[in-house]
Amino acid sequence: MSGIAPLPDLLIEPIVRAALLEDLGRAGDITTQAVIPEGARARAHLIARAEGRIAGVG
Repeated sequence: MSGIAPLPDLLIEPIVRAALLEDLGRAGDITTQAVIPEGARARAHLIARAEGRIAGVG
């Protein structure tokens, strides 16, 4: 059984641009607004197997 070949950049870029426009556009992140009540707070403990970076926290 062979693996699935990665998508070419030509197909990936428009998908990423659309996702960023949704999250960063004037309407905000509509998916989050639809499923998480305004003012909701959460707490988590992250355990990483290797050093890395985290974004979107604040």
